[in-house]
Amino acid sequence: MEDIMQNGTINTIPSEQINRCISYDKSGYVFFWNNCVYRAIYKDHAKQIRALFQCGLIEELIEKGLFPLTTITEYKTTDCDFVLHHDKIPVQTLPSEWSFLMLKDAALVILKINKIAKHFGYQTIDAHGFNILFHHGKPVFIDIGSFVEIHNDFNCDKTGWRPYGEFIRSFYTPLKIWSNGDSYFARQALYGFQLPMFNYWRYRYCFFRLLPVEWLRKFEFLYYRYKALNSSPMNKFKRLISVSKTREKIGDFVVWLAKHKLLLFSSVNLERLSQKTEHIKLPNISSAWGDYHIDSTITSRHRYILSAIDKYNIKTVLDIAGNAGLLADLICEYCKVDHVICADYDENAIDALYKRIRSNQTNITPVMLDFRASVVDTRFPPPQERLKSDLVVAMALTHHLILAQGLTLDFIMAQLRSFSEKYVFVEFMPHGLYSSKFDKLPLVPSWYTLDWFRAGFEKYFILLHEENLEDNRVLLIGKIIK
Repeated sequence: MEDIMQNGTINTIPSEQINRCISYDKSGYVFFWNNCVYRAIYKDHAKQIRALFQCGLIEELIEKGLFPLTTITEYKTTDCDFVLHHDKIPVQTLPSEWSFLMLKDAALVILKINKIAKHFGYQTIDAHGFNILFHHGKPVFIDIGSFVEIHNDFNCDKTGWRPYGEFIRSFYTPLKIWSNGDSYFARQALYGFQLPMFNYWRYRYCFFRLLPVEWLRKFEFLYYRYKALNSSPMNKFKRLISVSKTREKIGDFVVWLAKHKLLLFSSVNLERLSQKTEHIKLPNISSAWGDYHIDSTITSRHRYILSAIDKYNIKTVLDIAGNAGLLADLICEYCKVDHVICADYDENAIDALYKRIRSNQTNITPVMLDFRASVVDTRFPPPQERLKSDLVVAMALTHHLILAQGLTLDFIMAQLRSFSEKYVFVEFMPHGLYSSKFDKLPLVPSWYTLDWFRAGFEKYFILLHEENLEDNRVLLIGKIIK
């Protein structure tokens, strides 16, 4: 900060010190500077953003925990004279990495924010999940540039909602699919671009498969545009219809209907939509690891791991295959860490963790992550960057990956290294796929030995310590080889 202070005057933040994020925001861009989060606002949007503070909307959202603490600064950048400071949310997760309850709570937060904003004469222009981050177990809306004024240029008693279609595609429909037990299809709908509704209609209802796809596509386009119409400014509407004479004629007819208050069923009832979303329930379907961590008793194994975390002065932890977060809970309770990410591919386990932590101020971030492979949205950094932590923990995991799923030790160690800033804690299970449910030890391949495992480990990490925690658990503590 001293670098930009001269004689008490605040100068422009040097562009070479700015770590700018990829942004699709027309009002400005987010950047990192001095390990803090800022948002630069373009000159032609500065008045609009200042108005959000002056009317009290941002203050109320912050008070209700729906928006990160945001303040107006005296800094400026080379292209913006208006800069905001946001409280930093340490972990970025994407909608495809959320459990059912996380997705549902994010949807309800979007609706709650819009209900509050409506009292101030605003609504959001976006309603997708990429404007939501989870912090202290709760979803938070982060895009101040999304707020726009509600216009009543179309003479309607009740307003529409401009991103209604986006909300249905991004939240409501994936939740409905998930509630039918089709979690795989629901999660696929959360990757990349929004789910086209005509595809969902054809999937869900046999009747729609009899209709031409082009009809359904056009109906979807027109229907959601119509629901957004009576909150949009008239000048924008006229600009959109000015591209052809046919559109101008249709637009003139719409304007005539508006003057006579005949734009029927164009409003969106946010309260009713909230109730419908709230009533979507997850079916009771068991999973392989959903109840693995029912017993929350702390053991000598846990105590050793906790003491090692403090010994190496670790501040951030990624617990891979952390199930419902027993170890993550213990780390937050007994260690001096800033935050813990608990990742698992089992949706029931992550849902159970999220359900437990969302009622208290915890530093655990749940993530649905398949360690073997992750689908990357190229618009955002990969999980190896977003979830990278001082320490990566892989307890009772590698034997499943090696003996049951056929992954190579090189692949596993390379993956662990890609998520770690400094250290890894990895358990080797000498008895392979042994379980206390069995009455005898399983056969293991002759090559599956501690010496073999250690040699593979040391190709990627400096072995700092090795400890026999239990009969079937050997802990290897390593530091990544730069």
